[in-house]
Amino acid sequence: MSNSKLFVHGFLSDMDEQTRTDLINQLFAEYGEITNITFIPNREYGGLKNFAFVEMATEDAAQAVITNLDGFEDEETGLKLSLSIAKPRTDDRSGGGSRGGFRDKRGGGSYGKRDNYQGNYGSGGNQNGAGNQDW
Repeated sequence: MSNSKLFVHGFLSDMDEQTRTDLINQLFAEYGEITNITFIPNREYGGLKNFAFVEMATEDAAQAVITNLDGFEDEETGLKLSLSIAKPRTDDRSGGGSRGGFRDKRGGGSYGKRDNYQGNYGSGGNQNGAGNQDW
C-alpha cells in the first residue's frame, strides 16, 4: 500500500468544493504533484463533510505536506487543518450492532438482528420484561 494518500481534516462547513480545491492546490502544490482530491458529501446536512482525501504523486511529497502543513491555521477565516496518512479502506462494511441501552429484560437499543424478535427496535418494556417475553 502506498502512503501517498492524506486525510485532511478541518475544513469550515461553509467552504464550497471549489474553495477547498483551490486551497489544497495553493498549499500542497509546493511539496509535490497532487494526483487526486476527494471530498465526502454530508448526506445528513447537505454540503460537504469537513474533511477530504488528497493523494500526492509520491510518499515523499505526502510526508512533506504533513511535516510542513499539519496544524496550518488561517486566523482570518478560522481554518485549522490537521493532516495524516489516510488509513486503508477495508471491505468489511457489515452493519448492525448495538445502539446502546440495556440488553436484558428492560428492553434495549439494539438495531442488530435478533431471532424471534417481536416489537419495535429499541422498544422499552418494564422491569418485568413486559413486551419482551420472547427474549
